[in-house]
Amino acid sequence: MGPNLYEQFRRLLDTVCQELPGMYDLWGLEADPDALNHSQISGARFYPGRRLQGNTQISADGPSVTIRAEHHGNIEAHYRTLNPQQPDDPSYWRRLSVRECARLQTFPDDFFFTSTMSQNYRMIGNAVPPVLGWHIARALYLTLKDHSALSMGATAAGSES
Repeated sequence: MGPNLYEQFRRLLDTVCQELPGMYDLWGLEADPDALNHSQISGARFYPGRRLQGNTQISADGPSVTIRAEHHGNIEAHYRTLNPQQPDDPSYWRRLSVRECARLQTFPDDFFFTSTMSQNYRMIGNAVPPVLGWHIARALYLTLKDHSALSMGATAAGSES
């Protein structure tokens, strides 16, 4: 049996990242004006040793956490750290930016959120991910198209008798 879908996706993503450097990770580009909404980062503190909402780092190579609309500033931490010698020390973590959350939700990088940081996080958390929305719309379209074709065929067959 061949590689599973996740492994295929990871290989594709790795290939894209090699072909388009800087496309994968925005770490260190917080002040770059071309990285829309990337300077918007929650300043909520982390609480070492406590299991709280938003008090964790995301995984670099696994599924994302849910981007919540009601976060109270407690957005999860980026998988990197400001001090690689102490990766488990939350005092060196930084929260995901609005742009990073938007990427996790599949918003394109040229989509600009025009509100405040908190409202932008909320909009992203409330949104249906654009790629998911596209797939749902396409499935509905194909289903309705097939249904319409079947109905038209049944009508045509009924009028011949």
